[in-house]
Amino acid sequence: MRSPAVSVAPDCRVIDAVRLLMETGRRGLPVVDHSGVLVGIVSEGDFLRRIELETAPRDRPWFDAIFGAGESAMAFARAYGRRVDEIMTRDPVCVAHDADLTEAIALMEGRHVAQIPVVSNGAVVGMISKAELLSAVERRFDQSTGSGRGVRDDILAAIRKQSWTAGAIVDVLVTNDEVQMWGVIVDRNQRNALKALIENVTGIERISDHLKVRDELPH
Repeated sequence: MRSPAVSVAPDCRVIDAVRLLMETGRRGLPVVDHSGVLVGIVSEGDFLRRIELETAPRDRPWFDAIFGAGESAMAFARAYGRRVDEIMTRDPVCVAHDADLTEAIALMEGRHVAQIPVVSNGAVVGMISKAELLSAVERRFDQSTGSGRGVRDDILAAIRKQSWTAGAIVDVLVTNDEVQMWGVIVDRNQRNALKALIENVTGIERISDHLKVRDELPH
């Protein structure tokens, strides 16, 4: 998540919320009342249909006649509102700070939102958005292909020097403090030998074994 959370009060002026979004580079701001309770969220999408941009929605009498005036009234408030509580999305979906990442992603997908407030003991402690997810992907990618690249090269070079690896096709993936072994071996004893080799080359003891024995593969 992105922390600390930058929030606004319900009676904050819309122009001040716009400026805060621009100054902080945030895509959305949680709206918190005087007691610290999350009551809404205001985001970039709330400013797409604004009178200042001449993009305010037009009157649709036929729509109101069929579905009622509630939707049109809400759209008018969002287009002309001068305070955050007039344009914000109320009762936003949120996620606990100790929730699994998959829960946050499921909420984003299910609610079709790009960001979610993160709460702890009722207080907003951060925001998680698609931007944070992209950053996490980048960090993990760097760990597996950047900082781990030298270690991987060392392991593969050591494997190629061993006569007992004859016939085996082995690759490794290095992430953080773990080495994953992938490929096909021709003898079960090669499995433990490869583990011992990796431990001695890297000092890493956390090794995930995904090796297959050739004779046990389906024909």
